[in-house]
Amino acid sequence: NKATDDDKKSSEKSTKEGTTNSQQQNGSKPQTENKEPHDKTRRTKEDDDEVDDDVDHDGEDDKDDEDNDDDLPHVKCQYLWEFLHHILLQKQNKYLVWKNQAKGVFRLIDHNGLARLWGKQKNRKNMTYEKLSRALRYYYSKNILRKVPGQRLTYKFVHNLNGKKYPL
Repeated sequence: NKATDDDKKSSEKSTKEGTTNSQQQNGSKPQTENKEPHDKTRRTKEDDDEVDDDVDHDGEDDKDDEDNDDDLPHVKCQYLWEFLHHILLQKQNKYLVWKNQAKGVFRLIDHNGLARLWGKQKNRKNMTYEKLSRALRYYYSKNILRKVPGQRLTYKFVHNLNGKKYPL
């Protein structure tokens, strides 16, 4: 009976010290718990970052604030070059203009607006002209588009929508 009382006292003592019987026998160090209480009333930088980005401080939604000034019909195009062709076919567009339609040469008027419109078409909220221009450069190697040398933001289609080659 006395042996069990000694074991209980020993285990109580080791619990107070933060060790267990197995740790005492192994010689391992006691594990200490973090005694700092977490203050849930204190605001942190992370809490501030979790503010809803879709609502302004004035309570209005930002979703509709972008550019709803594109009065062009929503054309279902899978590829950027098709999209550019369809935009050029619209009489009232403020993004692209034909420089020489017979040869397939066009110029970007509002390159940032065009990128936003392409992003809206593809459901890519953060589309920029830098990303769109990367796709245009990709088309050079695929023989879909060519850059018109010496003219900024001016490109030439190699083929029309029917697949017929434009004259050089």
